[in-house]
Amino acid sequence: MLNYFWVGLEKSGGIILRLITMIILARYLSPQEFGTIAVLVVFVSISNVMAEAGLGGALIRKKVLTELDKSTVFIFNFCTSLVLYSIIWMFSPIIEGFYGSDDMATVIRYLALIVIIKSFALVPNVLIVRNEFFKVHSKILIFSNLLSSFVAIVLAINGVGLWSLVALYLCEAVISTVLILLFVKPSGNLHFSISNLKVHLEFGFTVTSSNLLNVIYNNFLSFLIATSYGVRMAGFYYQANQYSQSIANALTAIIDKVSFNKLARAMNDPKTFKSHYEEMFITFTYLGIAVFSLLAFISQDFIVFILGSEWSKSGEALQILCIAGMGILIDGCSRSAIKASGLVSRLLKVDVYRKIIGCIALIVSVEYGFIVLVYTYSLITLVGSLLNLYLFRSLSEKNVLIYVVSFLIMSVGLSFISNVICGIYEDVNLIVNIITKMFIFTFTYTLVTTFLIKLNKHPIIPLILSNKDS
Repeated sequence: MLNYFWVGLEKSGGIILRLITMIILARYLSPQEFGTIAVLVVFVSISNVMAEAGLGGALIRKKVLTELDKSTVFIFNFCTSLVLYSIIWMFSPIIEGFYGSDDMATVIRYLALIVIIKSFALVPNVLIVRNEFFKVHSKILIFSNLLSSFVAIVLAINGVGLWSLVALYLCEAVISTVLILLFVKPSGNLHFSISNLKVHLEFGFTVTSSNLLNVIYNNFLSFLIATSYGVRMAGFYYQANQYSQSIANALTAIIDKVSFNKLARAMNDPKTFKSHYEEMFITFTYLGIAVFSLLAFISQDFIVFILGSEWSKSGEALQILCIAGMGILIDGCSRSAIKASGLVSRLLKVDVYRKIIGCIALIVSVEYGFIVLVYTYSLITLVGSLLNLYLFRSLSEKNVLIYVVSFLIMSVGLSFISNVICGIYEDVNLIVNIITKMFIFTFTYTLVTTFLIKLNKHPIIPLILSNKDS
């Protein structure tokens, strides 16, 4: 439980810092500049997944980790990152020409250095997870977030513009990598084994394919928005996605760091495995759906208050993207168990069909406008996550799909009730509106939850948080 606390502290601290940073940067930067970064981050994200190649998960799953394992993975990861960076360097003028945005080639060449920098931290991060050094790791990441945010804000205030966002990403990668290497010092052993690499890639290739599909699909929306409606609209989407995605990523990162390690160790004990999975899944989905429901409820007032009225389009997008956030969280919970159980090949097949259908739906919805496109993406993400639960239902004794549907119905119902109550009293002051909405939603959610817990053993109600098997 202490591990969850430290990883949770790291992620919640990261969210708060990033939130404050984006609020300040939005006062100095335009939607066009945010849109440029949104487009370029797609290429960096894809490269990171390809460079990592799923080898981090392979090392975590291995019972006995040798120096040869660590050295082989590091060399492969570093060399792959160099190749990927070279490809980005060569194609950067084409990317700039395609979007018609000045300095894009130069910006992506600096931004893509993150791929090489992060290759030095892959193996140390694996060792941190295996040895459960979450306390130190959390402190390192919070400090790197704080310092990089400070640098970016100072640069933005001094009129650097787009480069303040580049500095934010680069400084965060450099500082965190250096501090991690100081804590987990490299052994200096640089031996490489092809046979050793093949063993890790058997697991890593499938995981990489699945992760790559997810990254491409999740960033496909940014690409469509930028190409169909312009880089400026991509900037509105980027700001909205920052808030929903950061919460979803924070929760799924806690699951990946702590729960995956716990589940991987219990994979030879089906009863313990299922017990851990059910406990993790029910807890995270219940809390996560509540958080996203609250954020959706206050999103439009929230965005206008913190960023200004020129960002109101981001408020509309954020309200919708909270649906996708729920889907990403549910997916993260199930994927952790699927990867730990070794069913990644089956997961990849499901992902391929999901992403193909999703991309076709997004392309079709482009002509109906920005809001419809975001709705399409969000609903497909949520429905796809529920489909995964059904297809991999054998991983738990309880029918966790019933729990999720119950949580979703409760959240929608309470959001509607809270909206009706807030409609009776609505102040022109945005901060008063936000506080009022937060209080009413939280109060009703807590009240209903308490009521359901008290009726936990009632024979006619399929109660949320029931300890009975479905």
